Amino acid sequence: MRGAGGIEVAISLFGPDVPRTVPGVIATPDSIARERPWLGTYRLVIRAPLIVFDLYWTKDEPLRIMGFSRGDWERTLLAAR
Repeated sequence: MRGAGGIEVAISLFGPDVPRTVPGVIATPDSIARERPWLGTYRLVIRAPLIVFDLYWTKDEPLRIMGFSRGDWERTLLAAR
């Protein structure tokens, strides 16, 4: 999708299926560092055009926020609702 400012935003979901929910608990930065290497079952990525939002998770484990960068892409997603 392209926003009003011309920013191209792409959303990708990787995993064996489309889950109905994501875990309600978020992993702490310390636990993310301590549990390396770790690979989740699912990954949600938003690019604008670089990765601006990156989540990993596995059912029944805390959600891992691997990257988040504020920007105009947020307005583009809100406008698309």
